[in-house]
Amino acid sequence: ILCNLAMIGVQLIPIYFWEQHMKPEQEVIRFYVAFFCLIFILSEIELYKGLNNWIHRGVIYTFVGVISLNQRVDMLATGLLNKKGANVTLSETWDELWASIIIEVTSYWMIVMGCLYVLMGLLCMKSIRKRLVSDYQKRLEEFKETKHEKKYKKK
Repeated sequence: ILCNLAMIGVQLIPIYFWEQHMKPEQEVIRFYVAFFCLIFILSEIELYKGLNNWIHRGVIYTFVGVISLNQRVDMLATGLLNKKGANVTLSETWDELWASIIIEVTSYWMIVMGCLYVLMGLLCMKSIRKRLVSDYQKRLEEFKETKHEKKYKKK
């Protein structure tokens, strides 16, 4: 979830600071990547069931990370990350290098998460997770029942 929140920030913050200098297709791609990250968050907290297959989820995570890396290279090539191109006055501590590093780290983080999902999907780890969650829920129910029985025995 943190990886996706970081990626949403990396995608949407540049739109605010460099909107005038950004091409419309760059903005659209940034909104798409942020939208995918929102879908990923909903999948992680199990509110969206469309990405249940971990291999598919991993491939899309990796794709989003590669797109973000490509955007970083484009932003550096066009000088979009420097202070002079910003719509607002950036502080004196703003550094084009650090902004680039943050984007790069977030992108690689997303790629690594995607590779881990693909690997776990190939190793059928989802069935192990399901079994562990099921066991936990059974133990939780047993605990609630014993707690409930003790409560009535005291009365």
